This record gives sequence, C-alpha cells and structure tokens, in this order.
Amino acid sequence: MAPNYKDTGLHSEVVEIDYDPEIISYEVLIDIFFAAHNETLRPYDQRVKSIIFYRSEAERLLAQGKLEEIREMTDAKETVYTEVKPLDVFYLAEPEHQNRSLKLETSLYRELEEIFKTDAQMMRSILASKLNGYTYGYGTMEGARAVLEQSGLSEVSRNRVIEVIENRQYILE
Repeated sequence: MAPNYKDTGLHSEVVEIDYDPEIISYEVLIDIFFAAHNETLRPYDQRVKSIIFYRSEAERLLAQGKLEEIREMTDAKETVYTEVKPLDVFYLAEPEHQNRSLKLETSLYRELEEIFKTDAQMMRSILASKLNGYTYGYGTMEGARAVLEQSGLSEVSRNRVIEVIENRQYILE
C-alpha cells in the first residue's frame, strides 16, 4: 500500500514520465528538463530538490553526461545541485494533491469529473494533466487550442481555459 502524504517522511515530489522513444528520446526529455529549471538553485527542502531518476544504465549515462556538460558550462562560483539517482519506487500523489490548478476552475473541473468518473481515471487523464498545466500557465495558446479542439469539452469550458491562459500570458513569454 502506498504511504499517504502525512506519513511519507523524507520524500521528493517528482513527475514520472512514461515516454515512447519512437516519438521522443530520453535525451530530448533531459534537455527539456534542464531548459525548464535552474540547476544551480539550492534546494530548501527535500521535497523540492532537482533530481533525475533513471530506470536503465543507458538512461543513467545520458543523464549523467548531460549533467557533466551543465557543470562544465556553469560559472565556477555556482554549484549544480541536480542529482541523478536510480528509480526504486514511485507513488502517485493522493487525489487531493493532483491537478491543483485545474481544481481552482470549479465548473471546468466538474465537467471533467463527469468524463472521468473516478479519482484514478482523473489522475491518469492526459487531458486533465494538460489542462492543469495550461491553467497554471504552462504551454502555448496554440497548443491549448489544439488540445481543446479534440477535448470534447463544452464551449463554456473551452472558452474558460482560453481566458485563463490569456490572463496568465506573462508566464508564457
């Protein structure tokens, strides 16, 4: 049984990415990872540290190699805090910790609850995941419009997502 949030002790909050190497390579995912954050930012807490977990020796070598490149390019006064570690266990966050930004859009979230009847379905939903990112301020308007076009959501919900993105445009620039 998975631990709950209150009794996890020391843990790190991470995202698990299942990928198809025919569509996107692990190396590209690593490049995206390093482009998306500041690896020299000192972690203030175990839960929010910069970690790359690997599942195979090939993944380890790619991640470690990229980390070494980053270290070589980093100013000597700065320290790179990103770690590379083997993945031994991954637990899904509890439902109340999933899709937090999306849940703030209550009418949109209610519509998604009609589509995805259980917490498990909602947590595994690619649509909910993408909409959570868009409502938080990640992604592009073009990407959001493409997702919304295929979503099956009501016009009201689609328009709300666009409105939220427009209001957060500063994040996307």
